[in-house]
Amino acid sequence: MGDYDAFGRKVGEDPLAESGWRSQSAASPVPVETKIVAESVETEVAEPVMEATAPVPPPLPLTASSGGGFLTARLLVRVVRLSVFVVTVGIIVSALSKVGDIVDSVDIDFPALIPGEPVAPSGEEPSRPAAGLEPGSLILQPRFERALARLRASGLGGIRYLRLAADRIDVQFLTDGGRLRGVQVQPDLQIRKNSLSGPGFGHLGTIAYGGIATGAPQRFVRAAARRRGVSPTRVDYLVITGSDQKPNWDLFFKDGAHFKGDTAGRVVRRI
Repeated sequence: MGDYDAFGRKVGEDPLAESGWRSQSAASPVPVETKIVAESVETEVAEPVMEATAPVPPPLPLTASSGGGFLTARLLVRVVRLSVFVVTVGIIVSALSKVGDIVDSVDIDFPALIPGEPVAPSGEEPSRPAAGLEPGSLILQPRFERALARLRASGLGGIRYLRLAADRIDVQFLTDGGRLRGVQVQPDLQIRKNSLSGPGFGHLGTIAYGGIATGAPQRFVRAAARRRGVSPTRVDYLVITGSDQKPNWDLFFKDGAHFKGDTAGRVVRRI
């Protein structure tokens, strides 16, 4: 038993020798092929392994499809538009300023036009029309008498209607041909012809020049203003009506008050 082990093998016999293997206890050297494989393995393990990294993509172009880029593009467009607008406004303002300077440099004297008031020659103050019985009023007896004399001398016909105010006289004549002629007497006693109707009015009556008392309008204005307790300047105009030798007067104040008077200019009643 001393030469054999418990499995019936000789002591020191390699049980793997029959399969081509040797135990580690054997002092035989490692085959060359095995050694080369080990060295190659060690070499492969020793080499550092480079990790694969994805390539860095190029920067995306600024398009409307990219969120932040889209907002930046819109902002840029608005800034450009605003700049163009500011420049345009500046050009317009500059042009208007130059035009204004040119206009200001031109010295043009435009007369002030006031309805119903004559325009005074350059260098003179415009005069206010006379009112009531103020100096220059056509209601005053001397002025009305001169105006009536000029109307009679005009040969335009018989008086059909006469409206007397402080600054003018409006008259409607009945001509010899049966027409109605409208004229106006200016403050300087000049007669201006206004209108002429067709024929067919020859049957109408007229007021005789001899039946008009030239002092009646002045007397009527004073009496009516005294009765109302107001200034004669508050009188607007008078109208003579009727026919033949007994015409009557109607007086109107600027506030609409109406008085009737007789041929001599005496107050008859208030309407």
